[in-house]
Amino acid sequence: MLWNQVETQFNTLHGCRSEVVVTLTPNDLEPHYKRAYREAQPELEVKGFRKGKVPLDVVKKRFGKRIRANAMGDITSEVFSNIVRTNEIKTIGRPILSNVDERSDGSVQFTIEYDVQPEFDLADYKTFSVQRRSMIVNDEVVDKEVDRLLLDHGKFQEAEQINSDNFFVTVEARKVDEAGQPDASAPVEELRWFLPNPSVDPEVRAKLLNLKVGDTFEHEYPSEKDQNVKITFIHTVKEFQEVVPAELTNDFVEGLTNGAVHSTEELRKQIESQLRDSVLEHTDKSIDEQIIRTMLSRNNDWAVPQALVDELNRASLKEFQDKQPDKKLPENFDIATFVQRVSPQSERSARWLLVRDAIIEKEKLEATEADIDEMVQQIAAGANFDPAQIRSYVAQDERFMAQIVNDKAMKFLREQASYEDVEVSSPNEIYLPGEEMPAAAADADAGQDGSEELAEND
Repeated sequence: MLWNQVETQFNTLHGCRSEVVVTLTPNDLEPHYKRAYREAQPELEVKGFRKGKVPLDVVKKRFGKRIRANAMGDITSEVFSNIVRTNEIKTIGRPILSNVDERSDGSVQFTIEYDVQPEFDLADYKTFSVQRRSMIVNDEVVDKEVDRLLLDHGKFQEAEQINSDNFFVTVEARKVDEAGQPDASAPVEELRWFLPNPSVDPEVRAKLLNLKVGDTFEHEYPSEKDQNVKITFIHTVKEFQEVVPAELTNDFVEGLTNGAVHSTEELRKQIESQLRDSVLEHTDKSIDEQIIRTMLSRNNDWAVPQALVDELNRASLKEFQDKQPDKKLPENFDIATFVQRVSPQSERSARWLLVRDAIIEKEKLEATEADIDEMVQQIAAGANFDPAQIRSYVAQDERFMAQIVNDKAMKFLREQASYEDVEVSSPNEIYLPGEEMPAAAADADAGQDGSEELAEND
């Protein structure tokens, strides 16, 4: 069947969204209906006939409408695939079938909406500068990390008031209304802070100093909807515990490392090595983020396909769900609110994917045999598998091939950049304002969750 000969009407809707209205005649449909009847025949039962032996004319008469309806999904998919191929349409995301109309003359008309790859002029990607932000790992930095470890493995003790930073503090927060009073309609939220964590707002830390259970303070947070809008919450100290650091001894070191390290000096050397590796890793991530921000700022005058944003939203939702107990969403979880919250990041990621792919195409980047060998060696180093088997698997898996090419694209862009070296004093300062600091960076500096975000209830 030559589906490219069917009647079609193309319409541009908005942005990257288009639709095609397809009309199939009875002659177009008949061979596909017949095939559907034959495929359904073995499972059908009609009184007077053995199972699977119902004549096709009876099948058509008794079950035809249902069978045709079930077959329509396969037919429309096949038709659309041929339309896309014949017209060389570069689609993105999932097409949407609608308005299926089975007419009295036996013809069928339906509409398929789809997004297309945007056509854009790729901006300059070979001339730009980034900051190479790093920090010197000296004795002072190692001392701070040792102190963090001692706090992490310290003991709790009761205290009458918060008289230092070495406290776990739990507060109850409620939004303040326009009259400056606690909003009785707003929920009370419980927040926990480990005050030594640098992610704790210094202003919050200062307001907590010398407070006792039952004391209150006010603090403003930026609105999720508009960062320039501030929302005031009143906080009531619910409970706190002082953390008394552990004592740094050889016995403590051996217990901490399960006997792998035997002395305080060995521990310091190990910490120094780990910090240097961590700094290098975060510096590289900061550079990559700056590169992405530059590329996006230069390629922001065209629409991103909504279908691609939707796919990334679904991926974020699945990732969130997979992290929940039993991989189930919480009861009364508002998916619409979640999607609204992650959509800006999904749109940003979608734009970056399109820009990156355009660079890959323009530079003719591809996975070479040497690239595959390098990936195989990396995988084999951490797994007890035959490199030959790994290579066969990698070479046939599109995800590995895509990862190789994507890594080459980032390496290529790093080589184009000019660098300004900037020295910082802590791992979280490696990331510029507006960059997302991975949790590991904060952990390297503090080791504990520092604070919890307040949800808005406007």
